[in-house]
Amino acid sequence: MPLNKHSTQPVKCHFHLTLSGIKKYYKQYQRQAIILYKWIIYSCGESFGWNIVTLVIDKKQGRRSAQEAEQTKKDILSVAARLFCEHGYKKVSLRLISEQAGVSHSLLRYHFGSKEKIWQHISDYIYHNFQHYYQHIIGSLPKGLPANVQLYKLMNRILACSLSDPRAVKFLADAVRQEKKMINYFLEPSKKDNQVLEKLVSEFKQDYPNSPITVKTLRWQVSIYSHAASTLEPLMQHAFNDSCQNIAIFEHWKQFNRLLGIQLHIKDEYLEHPESLKQMIISPPKDLNEISGDCLSFDEY
Repeated sequence: MPLNKHSTQPVKCHFHLTLSGIKKYYKQYQRQAIILYKWIIYSCGESFGWNIVTLVIDKKQGRRSAQEAEQTKKDILSVAARLFCEHGYKKVSLRLISEQAGVSHSLLRYHFGSKEKIWQHISDYIYHNFQHYYQHIIGSLPKGLPANVQLYKLMNRILACSLSDPRAVKFLADAVRQEKKMINYFLEPSKKDNQVLEKLVSEFKQDYPNSPITVKTLRWQVSIYSHAASTLEPLMQHAFNDSCQNIAIFEHWKQFNRLLGIQLHIKDEYLEHPESLKQMIISPPKDLNEISGDCLSFDEY
């Protein structure tokens, strides 16, 4: 039991502050915590008081350091994703990423090890983003829609998203030009987990068993239309007789919309006729950017 400085007799500590309570108090009221610290020293001895305050400070700094490290990793991935989209994987060096991200080369290597690991992290983010986004779109649709209508509305909105922000398709297109293992890494999760599409296509096949539509062909069609708009823009504008990029992209989307409606046997009452591409974009869930850290996320919508 601690001794009172002004007495040779041990004192009973009648305060009921727990260690977590002291931490919370110190965090919110640092100036007042000095008084608390002095009172603890007076009642319980200097070493006890000092240990508590040191522990509080260390823990607080530890939390801050962990949060800063996580934010640094997200910043690096965001910068790297932009550079890969703009210049391609081969032309981007670790040195360039570190300079653009404002971190040291050694810190970048500490967090990720290599440029390939950075690329893989971005690839994982894109995959998880779209998985969450697919489910979010389905959840936003009216209940009780037939499977073919859900597929139709889902793929229309996914294409609208990709046309409005082509970063993900550019990232994928660049991966195709690299070593085969990179595109294999990008595609591997898709082979394992397409729960949203697999379920809808399975239900669609029950009503239309002779349809050639599959999960892969649907994804392929979206990829074709997304990539064509981002890499063949002058030809797209020529095809739709419009020099305005936004109008040409919208006409491009409407062509996809018409073809998809035929393939999925969509009745006239369910066909979509938006006035702009923006009307087709579903706002992402609020927690999506927390998952992605603004790494090829949907933060611009």
